[in-house]
Amino acid sequence: LTQYGKDDYVQAIANEVISSGKITSYEGKTMQVYVTAMVGSQAPDLVITEYIGKVEDHNHKTTTLKSSDFVQGKMTKTLLVFYQSGCGPCDALMQQLPGHYANLKQKGIDIIAISADESQQVFDNTSRQFPWKRSYCDLEGKNGVNFRNYAVMGTPTLYMLDSQGYILQKAASLSELLTNDALGKL
Repeated sequence: LTQYGKDDYVQAIANEVISSGKITSYEGKTMQVYVTAMVGSQAPDLVITEYIGKVEDHNHKTTTLKSSDFVQGKMTKTLLVFYQSGCGPCDALMQQLPGHYANLKQKGIDIIAISADESQQVFDNTSRQFPWKRSYCDLEGKNGVNFRNYAVMGTPTLYMLDSQGYILQKAASLSELLTNDALGKL
């Protein structure tokens, strides 16, 4: 369901699945979606990987960005965008978002983008076009720690978070957020 952008169905049945007691393990990507990053829950922290020198040297440092610290300055919400360069729906979204960025900022919404790219060059070429400052990639693809922590199985996946880092909404497209009025009129 998540892979096909039907996260609202997952949200609707999650409590029933969990309370049934018939499933004893929520290991693996498929089952994690029922217990991770649900609307109304505290969003997982982000693990930020910074490569020092060449990626192939495997010299890097990681830092943790707490979800309660996503909001900066005068912003009141964060739009967390999981995407992958070369994915048709992702590319369409990432071309739309810069045109809406000024309006989002005016509404107090900042953007953090998390890429599933596995090439530093591809990530750099794509992310340098973004007007927002926070774009991250650990070069691990959809197996990266942030994709696992948020149980992201398909891209694009968007999360709207409040100022304390609680998940307000999960969506598969900007139009879905607009339809559900999470962004208001842009």
